[in-house]
Amino acid sequence: MSVSMNEKLQLFKERLGSSHQDIVKYVEHVFYALDVKLDLHKKETALLALHGSKIDGAQEKEFEAHIRDAKRLLLEVLEQTAQDHEHLGDKHWVKYFRDGIDS
Repeated sequence: MSVSMNEKLQLFKERLGSSHQDIVKYVEHVFYALDVKLDLHKKETALLALHGSKIDGAQEKEFEAHIRDAKRLLLEVLEQTAQDHEHLGDKHWVKYFRDGIDS
């Protein structure tokens, strides 16, 4: 059973603790904005189809894939940030982000 992207965000909230909730909240807001954008695009495409425009299904699938890819990238960066946070003080850890997470 796979975990949804929103469930992964909840897991990050637990992992990062209260001091870094703002980054998870930011990603939640971006996910919401992407979902709204996708929904609006689907409605506009449906209206165009109703008015006789030919809709390219391959382009529609590609658009949705780009939205999913953007969400996956955000989750990957959040995972790297969480790992850097969990390894604070570990001198053997090679940081993903040299500028740190507490700036």
